[in-house]
Amino acid sequence: MATRRTLRALVATALTGTFLAIAAPEAQAHVGVYVAGMSGVAIDTTTTNATYLVGFAPGHGCSGPRTTANPDGVYETTSLEVFMPRAANGAFILPEVRVIHGLGYDATLKTVADPANAALKRVNSIVFDNFRLQAINGGYTARDAQLFTIAVKLPKIADIKSANYGYASGSAASLGEKVYFPTMQYCDVTDQGVGVLASSSTPAAIGATVDPVCNANDKIEDTLFDDWTTVGSTPSLVIGTSTSNVFETTGNVPTKTAAAAESFCNKPGGFNPRDLPLAGKFSAKLSGKKGAKVLTLRATDTALNAGRTYKFVTPKGTILGSAKVKSNGTISISVKGGVANRLAAGTNVRLVWGKKVLATDAA
Repeated sequence: MATRRTLRALVATALTGTFLAIAAPEAQAHVGVYVAGMSGVAIDTTTTNATYLVGFAPGHGCSGPRTTANPDGVYETTSLEVFMPRAANGAFILPEVRVIHGLGYDATLKTVADPANAALKRVNSIVFDNFRLQAINGGYTARDAQLFTIAVKLPKIADIKSANYGYASGSAASLGEKVYFPTMQYCDVTDQGVGVLASSSTPAAIGATVDPVCNANDKIEDTLFDDWTTVGSTPSLVIGTSTSNVFETTGNVPTKTAAAAESFCNKPGGFNPRDLPLAGKFSAKLSGKKGAKVLTLRATDTALNAGRTYKFVTPKGTILGSAKVKSNGTISISVKGGVANRLAAGTNVRLVWGKKVLATDAA
């Protein structure tokens, strides 16, 4: 797995919200935290813990090689893991956490034993996956921001102080509490030709608009990630009636620094699933000279259909090849030899599952 990607020219727009009881978070370069809830209720004066919705919005994808097809060198987000705030003694800050399920993604709770009671479990992190969030759309970043939402009972300031959690800054008179949500963002780049240069390889020259082609020493990646569990880049949220007179609960604030930036390369033949024709479903391309033709077949499905076997056939039913859907929902195969040599340019190739035609494209 690759180390943290350094962004080249992306500025994420953090989504913020202020609802009297809660202040908008500081802008983060990676994940915006949006708070929506019961307006008019001051958290530190209620008799019960008010319930709020907290949404996490990735502002961009992961950095990778710049290519003709992907000149910005940014790749789609496919998974997000958000870790819950904790105090210095390991205690969890949020009394309750619930996932708000939505269309287009899955949410999974990851639990650990409660530090205060080993017989109980607490939500340590939440993984959102099985989606594809564009890194850039029409030249804009962070405009496709999809909110991955949890419902929480936010603690009262008085309760936190009386629990003697300890804090890194502020005082007993502080009216707000800053908590942290370390986050990991993953980008599945299987078959997209994403590579990391070896130390012996030559990076792109200054001013170059594309990264070099990978060689045998470079590493081809199937996953990129942005590690926002590092110092200075961890998403945060302020609970309370003040955004300036606050104390920090830093029990789960990371102390590690960001990894050094890497240089990228690209592997010929890689493709962006969104660039396929026919609504991103299927592409058939015939290349090469007579007697040495190559038929390249690519398809984008959903990860939910991983393991399915699809066939590629001509209008007359001749099978050109078959392949199983990979874990990220893609298919990419090359057909050489007799069957490709006999195929005429412009033949309407069909993507078939069982007896159902899913998509077609001209070779």
